[in-house]
Amino acid sequence: MTQTRLYATTTGLLLLLVGLSSGISGQAPASRPVTDALFRPLQMRGIGPAVFAGRINDIAVYEKNPAQFYVGATNGGLWKTVNNGTTWEVLFTEVDDASGIGAVAISQSNPDLVWLGTGGTQSWGRGVFKSTDGGASWQAMGLSDTKQISRIIVDPADANIVWVASPGHLYGPNRERGVFKTLDGGRTWQHVLFVDDDTGAFDLVMDPGDPQVLYATTYQRRRAPWGTNGGGPGSGIRKTVDGGRTWTRLERGLPEGDLGIIGIDIHRANPRVLYAMLEHAGGKDLFRTEDGGESWRKTNEPEDARYLGHSMRWFDQVRVDPVNDQRVYVMGVNVYTSEDGGRTFAINESAVQSGLWPATSGLWIYNTSAHSDQRTFWINPANPQHLITGNDGGVCISYEAGATWDCMNNMDLGQFHHVGFDMDVPYRVYGGLYDNLGWGGPSATRSYLGIGAGEWFLVAGGDGFVAVADPNDSRTIYAESQNGNVSRVDRLTNERQPIKPQPAEGEEPYRWNFNTPFMMSPHRSSTLLMAGNHLFRSLDRGQSWTAISPDLTAGITAEGLSLMGVPMGQFTLGSRALNYGTIFTLTESPVRPGIFYTGADDGTVQVSRDDGKTWTNVSDRFPGLPPRTWVSKIEASRFDEGTVYATFAGFRADDYRTYVYTSRDYGSTWRAITNGIPDGHYVAQTILEDQRNPDVLYLGTEFGLFLSIDRGSSWHRLRNNLPTVPIHGLAQHPRENDLLVATFGRGIWILDDVTPIQQAADALGAEAYLFDMRPALQFNQAHDKWWMWGDRRFWGENPPAGAVISYYLGKPAHDVRLTIRDSGGNVVRQIGSDEMPGTDAGIRRIVWNLRHQPLPEPAALRRPDGVAAFFSGNQKRAHSYRQIDRQELNSLYGPFVLPGLYRVTLTVDGRDVEVRGLTVNPDPLIPISEGERRAWRDATLDVHDLQRVAHAASDRTTVLAAHFSVLETAVKKRAGLPASVGEEVAAMARRLGDLRLRLDMPRPGAPGGNAARGITNLPGQLGSLKTQLLGATSLPTTMQQQTVASARRDLAAAVEEINGIASADLERLHTLLGRHRVVIPQLEPMAALTGPRGGGLGRRHARSDRPCGRSFYP
Repeated sequence: MTQTRLYATTTGLLLLLVGLSSGISGQAPASRPVTDALFRPLQMRGIGPAVFAGRINDIAVYEKNPAQFYVGATNGGLWKTVNNGTTWEVLFTEVDDASGIGAVAISQSNPDLVWLGTGGTQSWGRGVFKSTDGGASWQAMGLSDTKQISRIIVDPADANIVWVASPGHLYGPNRERGVFKTLDGGRTWQHVLFVDDDTGAFDLVMDPGDPQVLYATTYQRRRAPWGTNGGGPGSGIRKTVDGGRTWTRLERGLPEGDLGIIGIDIHRANPRVLYAMLEHAGGKDLFRTEDGGESWRKTNEPEDARYLGHSMRWFDQVRVDPVNDQRVYVMGVNVYTSEDGGRTFAINESAVQSGLWPATSGLWIYNTSAHSDQRTFWINPANPQHLITGNDGGVCISYEAGATWDCMNNMDLGQFHHVGFDMDVPYRVYGGLYDNLGWGGPSATRSYLGIGAGEWFLVAGGDGFVAVADPNDSRTIYAESQNGNVSRVDRLTNERQPIKPQPAEGEEPYRWNFNTPFMMSPHRSSTLLMAGNHLFRSLDRGQSWTAISPDLTAGITAEGLSLMGVPMGQFTLGSRALNYGTIFTLTESPVRPGIFYTGADDGTVQVSRDDGKTWTNVSDRFPGLPPRTWVSKIEASRFDEGTVYATFAGFRADDYRTYVYTSRDYGSTWRAITNGIPDGHYVAQTILEDQRNPDVLYLGTEFGLFLSIDRGSSWHRLRNNLPTVPIHGLAQHPRENDLLVATFGRGIWILDDVTPIQQAADALGAEAYLFDMRPALQFNQAHDKWWMWGDRRFWGENPPAGAVISYYLGKPAHDVRLTIRDSGGNVVRQIGSDEMPGTDAGIRRIVWNLRHQPLPEPAALRRPDGVAAFFSGNQKRAHSYRQIDRQELNSLYGPFVLPGLYRVTLTVDGRDVEVRGLTVNPDPLIPISEGERRAWRDATLDVHDLQRVAHAASDRTTVLAAHFSVLETAVKKRAGLPASVGEEVAAMARRLGDLRLRLDMPRPGAPGGNAARGITNLPGQLGSLKTQLLGATSLPTTMQQQTVASARRDLAAAVEEINGIASADLERLHTLLGRHRVVIPQLEPMAALTGPRGGGLGRRHARSDRPCGRSFYP
């Protein structure tokens, strides 16, 4: 295949179009139906960050090789490492409706056998899955209505025996909860422990010496938007000694009355010793048994209950050292360690960071190097100093029993609530992470490696939520942490001014949702809007606020509500939500100021059309919607002031159906728009109307992204390379036309330029279609981070460098090509069918690198099949790094074209289908005049032409050398030849040898040729020279001009000598050998080579000090 210099991909991106469509036949066919498969080629790019990961629910280690382990993320899927976290493989990606992992287990007798329990603490799943090939493929094994799996144990003696503990539905009753057991590898299940519809099994441990003995902790609990009933008579510790046929409740020494969540662990060396961390009406305490659970005693001193008190309900793990039963670890905000059997505890303070932070209560994360909020914990049974913890920031490893920690910063597991952007070039993205602060970072960088961790910066503390930049002043950022604590941040100084509205003295406190809605008015960026139980407005960037509404919620108090039949005020264990009856989403019409919509956590939807003076409650106008269903998003149309969209998330009421509505009359009437979304699982979290086409809608659900091109009449899954993950935030960049996706588990993803989606309808009505192209920016990628050694790092993916060209074929074609012409009609680039990403029906995308036609690859550089395609620029991205083209092939690139307007023609089977305009913009960081830029381009084209001649000469010497080698063999075989014949042959050999040294393509490691022998290799010299010229957008230096002049002379002489050898000299030698009856091999006639054109690198132009545009990268 001809080597292509454009990053051709088969990503067949995007689809379709709205404008200027023309089919091959003059009459457009009927529009084709839209299917999920049509959108499948669309590719997104994950940009991270990985500065923090996200909540981890479980870790499973292959104990014979602890460098191999699996990590189950609460929303980010299953991750596998075989090298102790240096690199990761993301598994379990093919399942459409499960992303949260609650439990993972590995067979210690067969590490390829892996069991997975879906449904984490922040999501729900559909049962258990099994892999027999180390996670490469998965099979659903049932228990789909458990919704959550908290523990899996594989019998060490028989891998077909597997135990599963499920807490069951979090927000409602169900029977498929408790402990389950399979004897046949998951084909059938026995429900061996069931308490009641409100009580499930939380923790499960097996006696290491007797797989018939297990201990299960049961947990009675129910959660609602307004609170949690976290205990009851169903909670407790149960034991079986007969493989689950019977269970005994263990009670002696444990607190009486209702119990809450219980974590348990068993000592490996002496399984009669167990520890249980237990929540009860009197507090939280650690208990120990030394007789297999027959009797228990509380171990902790009263003053150390504070560690345990901060370790329950949110944190639930206790671990005992497998060798020393006096060393106990309790999971909480930090890791708390006891060396005396649980009597006293100490915070696991970092030996490195000790003293760096001020002293506190001792409960929090200061002076520790592991992230806070520990969720799972593993101790190496062969080396108890080796620990692995999974927390809300990812995975940390210690080899000193927690004195120091090495935390994995190469896992993009960020749980974003929202995504924002600024209007700089390139734009930055902003967002808040669950339990991991608020962040900003670039959407693109100059570096060929991508977006590094160090390019992200902090904008908010605590739990991060909304983070947006003023579109008219990118220095001003509004960043929010929990409960409405928003600050105005100076991006350059990082100074922060808190601007949260406060009630006047004597007023009732405002109620704020944990995830408080905040926005800038679409009509004036200095006008801010945020909502608690009232809607507040500031006209001066938050300096002052005015409430412009009454209480817009239902005013329901949690005290009057019940869970599991118990009124809130009578809970013995549990808590109420910090606030209930709060506004969760708000919007102002972009069409007309003063049209507001709000939606609350209690299901209340309110509308004002008169700038907040009056409000209308429309909560009862949504057909089929249960009362009090949480309003997850309201989106006012950008095109019609009366149009609005709303989504509702009912999972907090144990309702997993999809609720999406639209109104065309300011919310007076609503209709459901969910056709095409599988019902019963895809809870709607957010919705976005496209900024350029009102027919296009994007829907974020708990398990991925959906797309409509007909205003919600039908929906189609837009998954492709986007992992199955909750999507909580969507935004669209107005200038770049990118779709920004805030995932709650895999960071931020970007779909570059959604024009093909916006123009979908027209494309589907054509036989072939060329989509509009956004302006392309011309710049040299920087090789500024190559020195970053090591493989344990994450790079966010940059957009393609060049112009993205997308086209659609309604049916398969034989030949598809693109021709790119400048404004004068001159062809600057032709992309043939062999370079195009495909000729099948559907969408294809190719990236032109904004350069002139590349040189054909010389024969001497051709590689075996497959290698050439890889090095052509079809870049494949590993998880944490990018491959780049080999330097020797970079020298074949054509020079950059001049900035300006170009015309792109799509030709299908010999017929020109469409022509579209493409604008190429210069790098605004390069202060160069138009004359200088043209002279630079002409100089590089001149060297490019010299290179073409040198490659042709090199190929010709290769042919001549091969022919001459045959002649030499024939002469050696012919005895009795005169000495003059041998001398003639030797002279010719010397001439050809010298030519080959000057013209053969240099091999890797010797780009300059044979300098040590005083010989300049012309292809290597010209390739190196062109790489220099292409690497700097400036006029050639004097030395470079001298080098070109010298190379031109040398190349002209070499071509003249080659032509002489190939014609007269070789003919004379053939005649001489023929006289002596030497058999002469046939040589195809060769036309004379054309030497280099005369001329130089052009005259110098007066340098302009005028910058070419605004700054590109800060």
